[in-house]
Amino acid sequence: MAAKPCAVCEASKSASVHSRWHPSFHAYEDATRAGLQPMSRGMRAFRKESGYDEAAREAKGTPCQILSPVCTGLAEALHEVLPRGRAGGLKASLRLAPAVAACNACNSWVTSDGLTWGREHGFVISLKDLKP
Repeated sequence: MAAKPCAVCEASKSASVHSRWHPSFHAYEDATRAGLQPMSRGMRAFRKESGYDEAAREAKGTPCQILSPVCTGLAEALHEVLPRGRAGGLKASLRLAPAVAACNACNSWVTSDGLTWGREHGFVISLKDLKP
């Protein structure tokens, strides 16, 4: 049975890049294991070209825009107002609604325990909210 390619570089597990002495070393990642799969090349390219990654980096350390009851004050990432799962992915979510700087506590809270609060304050919307 052939060795599975690395999810990062697509080389075999025994490739030199997976040896600690190699200048471009990274740990071998098996793409067939359960859980989240590595980001596709297309999605990596989209995030870079659209400016999403740069916006996320710039958001770190700025004031959190959500300010929920569990807010820690400083943003750590971006929060998509239209959740990716409801929009049909990150591309659709960003095309249809903005992303705001948010701390991890607010980002998690408004999509779970504080879902009602998030909807009332406009931090969680659905596709039907966008239609006239």
